[in-house]
Amino acid sequence: MDDTALTSLDRPGEIRLRLDPDAYSVRCALAVADRWLQSFSMTPDLKSNVAIVLGEVLNNVVEHAFAMNKRAKVAEASHDAGDIWVDLNVSADTVHIFVKDSGGPMQQLSLPEGALPHIPDQLSDIPEGGFGWFLIRELASDLRYTRQDGWNLLELTVRDPALAGRTH
Repeated sequence: MDDTALTSLDRPGEIRLRLDPDAYSVRCALAVADRWLQSFSMTPDLKSNVAIVLGEVLNNVVEHAFAMNKRAKVAEASHDAGDIWVDLNVSADTVHIFVKDSGGPMQQLSLPEGALPHIPDQLSDIPEGGFGWFLIRELASDLRYTRQDGWNLLELTVRDPALAGRTH
C-alpha cells in the first residue's frame, strides 16, 4: 500500500487518502477505506454501498479523467498531474465522500446521466461497462460536481439503505 497515503484529520469520523491514478492504488485505497470503516458501527449494507460507490468513482477517475490527460498530454503546473484525494466523513447512518482529482474534466462539465444500459437476453452479450454511474446514482445522493482551478471536485453522500426518505 505504498501508493496510498493515509492522513488522519484529527476529527472523529474523518479520514483523508491520497492515491496515484492507477488500478493498484485504487485497490489499496479501497482496502484502507474498508478497514477504517470497520471501526464504525454501521450496517453491512451501508459499508457495501460505500465500497461500491467509492470503487466506481475512483475507477472512473482513473479510466476516464486520467486517460484523457494521457491522450492530451495535459499537466497542470499548479499541482501534480496525478493526484487523487479522497475525504470520508462518517456520521450516524451516513458516509459523506469528497473526491478531488487533477484529471481531465467531465464531459460538458457535468455528471453523467447514469442511465441503465440495455440488458441483452443473452448473458454473454451483457456489456462490460456502462453501469458505474447508474450504480453511483442509485446508491448515493446529494451528488455535486464542479471543476475548479484544474481540479475535479465531486461530493456525494451514501446513506444507510434502511433509512426512509432517500433523495437523489
